[in-house]
Amino acid sequence: MLIKTNINNFLTDIPESQKGYGVIIGNFDGVHIGHEYLLKGFKEKCKKEGVDSLLVTLSPHPYLYFNHNQPFLLMSEKEKLLKLESYDLSCVVCLSFDSSLQKMNSEKFLENFLLKIPKLKLIYLGHDFKLGSGKEESKGHLEKLAKSLEKNISIYHTTPYCYEQEIVSSSRIRKLYGNDIEQAAKLLGENVSIEGQVVPGKSIGKKELVPTANIAIDSTLMVPKEGVYITEVIIDNDKFSSVTNIGFNPTIALDNKKTIETHIFFFNKEIYNKKIKLVFIKKIRNEKKFNDLDELKKQISKDIECAQQYFRKNSSIRLALIGKNIAHSRSSMIYEKLLGKHIHYKLIDCVSAKEIPTIKSLKENYQGVSITSPYKKFFLDKVELEPQNLDSINTLCFSTDKVYGKNTDIFAIRKILQEYLAKGVERIFILGDGAMSNVLQDECTHHQLKFEVFSRRKNNLKQDSQLLIPDINNGDLVVNTCAREYIYNGPVEGKFYFWDMNYDLKAHENLFGHTDVEYKDGLYQLELQAKYALSFWNL
Repeated sequence: MLIKTNINNFLTDIPESQKGYGVIIGNFDGVHIGHEYLLKGFKEKCKKEGVDSLLVTLSPHPYLYFNHNQPFLLMSEKEKLLKLESYDLSCVVCLSFDSSLQKMNSEKFLENFLLKIPKLKLIYLGHDFKLGSGKEESKGHLEKLAKSLEKNISIYHTTPYCYEQEIVSSSRIRKLYGNDIEQAAKLLGENVSIEGQVVPGKSIGKKELVPTANIAIDSTLMVPKEGVYITEVIIDNDKFSSVTNIGFNPTIALDNKKTIETHIFFFNKEIYNKKIKLVFIKKIRNEKKFNDLDELKKQISKDIECAQQYFRKNSSIRLALIGKNIAHSRSSMIYEKLLGKHIHYKLIDCVSAKEIPTIKSLKENYQGVSITSPYKKFFLDKVELEPQNLDSINTLCFSTDKVYGKNTDIFAIRKILQEYLAKGVERIFILGDGAMSNVLQDECTHHQLKFEVFSRRKNNLKQDSQLLIPDINNGDLVVNTCAREYIYNGPVEGKFYFWDMNYDLKAHENLFGHTDVEYKDGLYQLELQAKYALSFWNL
């Protein structure tokens, strides 16, 4: 139960307790691991004594009463109260620190308020507990007052909680915000974080650099020192990886205003005026003024790459690709795009089949494995095939006691072919006769389509780099399943379709030198294959 009150209503607002109360009082800024030690001890003592637990905290923090709008707090009042409530205490009282309370000395507060809490049985004090306008040492007052008032109250004074031979305190953590957020996180028991609202910026990042969300925060909150940080952003309970700059933008800023800007990976929604939470993980570098915009752009690219490497290394999603000469693979980027998060992706480049890891090793280290040429047949007799008539597989799926082999080529090719059939395609020219060509031929046969295969083995593919395809007519489909360069000078009648199973080969896009051609790059097929693979891996 949470109660917000002031000193005048303090006693009447506290709920009646049949068992009586144990009470603890403090600011609890940050609710850090020292507070956790204190609160757990308090709860155990209340349970042992058979009383309800009552916590009293102050708002605003006394420091901010005298120093308005100064960056001081480790967390907002809202966050603090939510975290205190999570300790499942009987009652949390948020007492307004106003002029009446500020002027009150500790003896008056203790005698007239704290010690008059109905059925008060015990008081639990932190090692450095002080109270009142003069910050008097309050344990002695309590003991004397309790005795003089003939109150049968047990008073417990705890020992300090230390981390690395030094007392954990809010002031110690505040100092760490300036130079070591990772150490600060250890003392907080969680990563350093701030909450704020997304506000319009100057749009320099969006136009000249990278898009960022500009975050305005309460002026009373502490923020880490100026620099670039690996961060996470929480928006509507969804978590996104990001990289954040805190500082004055000395290279481009015309004013001396401190800003918090975060570049969110895999995110393009409009979030102006949204309340978001920024979680700091690791510092990349200090703020620096660069000579010009180009130098700044290069550094931003390095910062982004540094953050991405961190998220990939620490990702809970671990996938792999087995193949030969696969350094160029775009698969990891496609998976990340589809999942909207970074993944740990291992390229297992094998010169020979002897270098391919065992199924046991793959199952222990990865949630899913893709296979590309020339090893699509390697696992055929080592796994359970789905369907059983497969003659090649490009995906390994792991269950508790089985390993399944599937072929996403089939599903992707089938879907793309169906899209072309919906456009009225009736005749197909297939370039190449490898594994992908064979899958396509099977699908064409299944749909009773007219198709012709051109390959080097058939000796009908080219002559002096010239494609030997006959006349291409309106509505025909040319599918290139191989990566070689060709020239086509034959006649074309009307609009036709060119489906290239390669990607990023602009020479192929202009292969026919014909303006009325609808070109489909191989990246589309790769994305389809990746979607099917992710569904097989339950990701």
